[in-house]
Amino acid sequence: MFIKKKTSPRSFPYWPLPLILCWYSQIVFGAQVSPRADLSYPLIIEQSWVTGNDNIAHGSGHSLDKPIEYFGGNDGRDGGYEGDDRGYSLMSSAKLKFIQRGNEFQIVQYSRGYGRKIRSPRKNINDQGQIVFSDQLFSTNLQGEEFQEFLSVDGINLKFKKKLDRLYFFTVAVDYQSIDDQRGMSVFLQKNYHKLLAELISDIVLYDYLDHTEIEEKFFTTISFGKGFEIPISSFLRIKTAAEVMGQYGKEEADQGLGIRLKLAVDSFQYASKSSSTPRYELKIITEQRKLKNNSVEGSTILTLKKRWWPKKDLVIFFEGGIERIRDRYIKKYAKKEYKDHGRPDYFHTYNLGVELLFE
Repeated sequence: MFIKKKTSPRSFPYWPLPLILCWYSQIVFGAQVSPRADLSYPLIIEQSWVTGNDNIAHGSGHSLDKPIEYFGGNDGRDGGYEGDDRGYSLMSSAKLKFIQRGNEFQIVQYSRGYGRKIRSPRKNINDQGQIVFSDQLFSTNLQGEEFQEFLSVDGINLKFKKKLDRLYFFTVAVDYQSIDDQRGMSVFLQKNYHKLLAELISDIVLYDYLDHTEIEEKFFTTISFGKGFEIPISSFLRIKTAAEVMGQYGKEEADQGLGIRLKLAVDSFQYASKSSSTPRYELKIITEQRKLKNNSVEGSTILTLKKRWWPKKDLVIFFEGGIERIRDRYIKKYAKKEYKDHGRPDYFHTYNLGVELLFE
C-alpha cells in the first residue's frame, strides 16, 4: 500500500479505457461476423457498462413526489428501499470480456463511492481577505451545501478464468486501486449528477466534499479454484451452480484472506436447442464471504435478472438489473448511522447495459 500526501496528488489513470474502447471498436467494425443458426460460438466478446446507486433508478423517485420513499426509506422511516447517499452510495464500471470455449479474460475499470454526513466549521473570508473558520460546527456551508466526507475507490481489474475440464475451473485476478476523497470518478459523477438534478428538481441536496484522508494506492491478487455444473430441467430451462474457494493477497493484512463464492442461476432459452449457450433470461444470485487476516469479515450478496435481445444472429444486446447487499471495510466506516438506525446498510441497486458479439 502506498500513501501519498495531498500536496502532490496523482490523478487516477483513466487513459487506458479510451484506448481499450478504440481498439475494441476496430474489432467490432473491422471484423467479419459469420451468420450461424445456433448460439454455440467459439468466441464471444462482451462490452458492458454498469451503474449503481443506493436510490432506486438513481433517485428518480424524487421527481414523482417521492413515492418510493413512502415504502420507508432512511429519511426517518424504518425499512424500505430508498437510500440517503450514505455508506456505499454510488458505483460505475466498464467491462471488456472475451469468452472462448469456457475460458475468459476480462478488463474492468470501476469506481465505488462512499459518503457520510458530518458537522464542520464554516469557512469564510474576513474584511482583510483572510480565510477564517467558525468556532461552531454546522451541517452546511454558507452556500447551503451539506458537509460530507466522501471516498472514491477507483480501480482496474484484470481477470483470467481457465476451464480445466467439464466441471472444474481456475481463476487469477489482479486489482490496482486508487483511493481519494477529492478526486476520482465517483466524486466527479455524484457532484455533477446532483448539480444537474438540482436544475430540474428543487429539493436535491448539494454537497461540500471535505478533505479528510490521504491518497492511497494498492495492488492485490485473488486466486480461486471452483467447480460448476448444470442441471437441465427442460429444453427451454436449466439451472447452473458453481462454488469457489479463493485466496486474496496484498501488502496489508486487510488485503489478505480466504473466502468462498457461491452462484446459482436459472436460465431460460430463446430456442429449444439444448446446444444454445446463451439464454434469453437469466436469474442469478451470487454470495461471497471473505475472512481477512486482520480478523474482519467482508462479503456481498447480489440478485440480478438479465434480458437479452438478438437484433442479428451474431449480435446480442442485454440489460440486467440487480439489488445488492454489500459489507466491506468502507461501509463499516461510512454507514455507521445506517447500522445504528436500521441495523443494516441500504440496499444497493445496479443497472447493466451491454452487447455481446458472437464470432464463429
